[in-house]
Amino acid sequence: SDLAASAATGIPAGLPVFATANDKAVEALGAGVDGHTVLLSLGTYIASMTMGDSWREGPSHWVNFAAIPHHYLYETAGIRRGMWTVSWVRDLLFPLGYVPPEGRTLEDLLNTEAGSAPVGSGGVLTLLDWLAPTDVPFRRGAFIGFDGTQSRAHLFRSVLEGIALTMADNIEAMESALGISYDAVVVTGGGAKSDVMMQIVADVLGRPARR
Repeated sequence: SDLAASAATGIPAGLPVFATANDKAVEALGAGVDGHTVLLSLGTYIASMTMGDSWREGPSHWVNFAAIPHHYLYETAGIRRGMWTVSWVRDLLFPLGYVPPEGRTLEDLLNTEAGSAPVGSGGVLTLLDWLAPTDVPFRRGAFIGFDGTQSRAHLFRSVLEGIALTMADNIEAMESALGISYDAVVVTGGGAKSDVMMQIVADVLGRPARR
């Protein structure tokens, strides 16, 4: 009975309870993802995904059960240590003990500067590969393209552009495999707070991006 279940679980009697799939499926459900939208999840592990009504495997993505009955979650390859990279670079770019102006954060300062830096970050490219898999422990990430003219704004923007470009490639590969082109992208996670990141995502993917 409801009362017995409540006593056993501590969940109030009458509270609706939903059985779901996994964390990404719940995130896609909460973000309102449907067959016309792709989700870009900017977390420690950055991934992109969408939903469909059939089990359609492919070389560019894998399939899980969605949180909606009789639907499936298609998820691309992602970026490990994704937004960790943003935090790591942020902490490298300021002297130890630096205190930002009142009412501002280090992220605010860097995002403002990155928004003023040119598209393409003055030629600096970020290759996001900071956590090597156990089977290829020699793999490393890299920053390339410095010529002495760039500032911390270029470096920080390059990280944001590297994330967007990498995930655009992954999304486009999934679209090609599924034979679908998605109308818009929904961005979740801490990175979605950044206006400059949202603009970069929209520009790189060539479609509207919303939080």
